[in-house]
Amino acid sequence: MASRFVTGLMRSFIPNFKKICNRQFITISTGKVFQPISCGNGSSRFFSSKVDSMLSEFLKDEIEAEKKIAKQQLPTGQVPAITGFQLTSNEDEITLNKTFGSEKISVKFHVSHSVDTAPDFESTESQEQKGPSVISKPSFTVSIEKENQKLVFECAFIEQYEDDVETNQPNDDTTDLFNIEEIYMYSGDATDNIYSVRGDIIDGGLYDHLMTYLEERGIDHNFAEQLIKFSTHYEHAQYVALLQRIREFVGRDSDDEVLKAVVL
Repeated sequence: MASRFVTGLMRSFIPNFKKICNRQFITISTGKVFQPISCGNGSSRFFSSKVDSMLSEFLKDEIEAEKKIAKQQLPTGQVPAITGFQLTSNEDEITLNKTFGSEKISVKFHVSHSVDTAPDFESTESQEQKGPSVISKPSFTVSIEKENQKLVFECAFIEQYEDDVETNQPNDDTTDLFNIEEIYMYSGDATDNIYSVRGDIIDGGLYDHLMTYLEERGIDHNFAEQLIKFSTHYEHAQYVALLQRIREFVGRDSDDEVLKAVVL
């Protein structure tokens, strides 16, 4: 699996970076910016274009690798669905909507900073060499509206315990995949002074009833699994799109820009 970490890029980028031309660097402790030295033809512009070209080429390979991963994850090309909800997207924000009797239910989450790594219970030796699976497990907000009042649940996925990983115990339909982190209510528009309570301090019996309340409205184990699958796919698509935009950005013609050597 292609690396998504900066360290991987830097290991590949820096050795070639140093081959382009020699540069003098002033240590950070001096408070001075580096002084570029002429690169063969005496042009700092030549140096800059080489760096841009190297980065663009690296991004090209990275994008191709990530697209291959996407095809492997979706061999049929069918995007994961979240049953029973209408889905809309806006950049990194996803909104799910449905009705339940007279209630309007919405679920919102963001895929930015939602990526985590998880062990693969059916991992093979070749898969272990590639590293753990990358999945998206975003926190999400459930809002239930009725008669101009909203009951809101802030929820977060439960981290898998090390003991569960070591014993290879898969989750069943009765296992909670998420916790209620916070609960609050308001009428009209939300304000900063709304009282809220943490889910971990309320009575255990009440907590169980609230979880059942959500389950009755489709916010259950199956919903959580589908949300993870969709979010993982969508986050990966956003990541690839970002890489493509970065490559387009660094590849733009910048003849009107002049690199200047500055010493503070």
